[in-house]
Amino acid sequence: VLADGSVVTADACTNSDLFWAMRGGGGGTFGVVTHVHYKVHPVTPIVAVNYFLLGLENLEEDDYPIFGNAIYQWWQFWIKYSPQLDSRWCGGFFGHLYTQLLFCGTLEEAQESFLGTFQFWYNNVLDTSKMVPGVWGSILYTETYNSWYEYRGGADAANNPDATDATGDAYDFIPDLHARLMPIDVVTSQPDELLLMMLKTVETSLNNIHYFLGGNINSVPTNETSVHPALRSSVWNVITTGGEVSQMVRDFIPNEVTGVCYNHHNVLEPEWRDACWGNNYLKLSELKSEFDPSHRFNCWHCVGYNGTEVPGKTTHVPTSSPTSADDISRFVLRYVKNDGEMVPVTETCKWLSTRPQDFIEKVCSSRRFQIYSEELGLASAANTCDEICSTYCVQQMASSKFIYGTQVNEDGEIVLLNKQCKWLIRQSVAKKEEICSGYVDVFNVYGQASDVCTEICDSCP
Repeated sequence: VLADGSVVTADACTNSDLFWAMRGGGGGTFGVVTHVHYKVHPVTPIVAVNYFLLGLENLEEDDYPIFGNAIYQWWQFWIKYSPQLDSRWCGGFFGHLYTQLLFCGTLEEAQESFLGTFQFWYNNVLDTSKMVPGVWGSILYTETYNSWYEYRGGADAANNPDATDATGDAYDFIPDLHARLMPIDVVTSQPDELLLMMLKTVETSLNNIHYFLGGNINSVPTNETSVHPALRSSVWNVITTGGEVSQMVRDFIPNEVTGVCYNHHNVLEPEWRDACWGNNYLKLSELKSEFDPSHRFNCWHCVGYNGTEVPGKTTHVPTSSPTSADDISRFVLRYVKNDGEMVPVTETCKWLSTRPQDFIEKVCSSRRFQIYSEELGLASAANTCDEICSTYCVQQMASSKFIYGTQVNEDGEIVLLNKQCKWLIRQSVAKKEEICSGYVDVFNVYGQASDVCTEICDSCP
């Protein structure tokens, strides 16, 4: 049921854009789903492989280095082998102290695939010589189930807290929870750096579990659904608590590399639109405007969200309303990697006007955001959203381009000439003054010299 009350079908053949958005678009912001058809699969036996480090509370001071070495050895092993597991390893959890990996198949098949390698590491590589049996140590064992239904508790799962996960406020640490997708190529190309980072999470996240994604997650084409494209090339979902440690993970795998797991991302995740959907957000936002133009369906960290960005703070409202031209004018916010190519992410000036004040200042003035797309004919916000950005000084980049003049080509067409700020800085003082004080009366992706080369033209106070 759409926002206007109409009833539609959304599948691969009918309203396919809506179908794409609903599968990964997060939250109920496109409509109310009343019927769902699922594809079912044959029942598969499940093998649960469990590995524990036990007895943390019983450790003596002399035991800490040994315990720490066991954690170190585990991470070395897991970083090496987790990217290699085939799709029959259909999910699970892992952490410093507890791991449960699930295999969709028989125990014999699990043994041939990876379980044998795990057991060899446990029996021959993991240093258990100084562990104290009955006090603290490790254990590796398997459990078998006839089906996923049986693994999850079967008919007895209802109202059984041991078989049914609690949700929401049942977990005290939810407001401090952070989650990021770990790309396979990061695990394989930076194993030493990753090992060091994961060990640094021990202090605040010792008991945390992370998700092994597994199964067919990496088999689905990137554009098949609207989830963050990074999901299709990731192997873990890294869960942390604590702002400092979570920021460390965010810095190690930033939005330019990956994104968040939408189900577990932090309630105050910075730049959450990019973090949750990457370059899919632009299309999702356009579909939101098509199917719910009045924003009847609105929720926190959902596509098309309208409201405060931080609880308790009001949304920024420009001192003077943007013109209708500004409402629809688009600018280049950033570039993201999609299927090996860098593609521009664009937004409207109206969208920028609803962001928090500090974000607007950053987009209008920071060197990072002074970018453009010749292909799309779009400039940065600083050169596009005049009223919103007028109070901010643009911090130039040497490679930024400005309009230098015009000329008529052989076909009689007017062609714009542009130069980079680093070219301007090499000119004579008189030439700089001439160009900085000049004005080319043509709208283009490039700005005037005084708007772009602010340091050279002394445009900034």
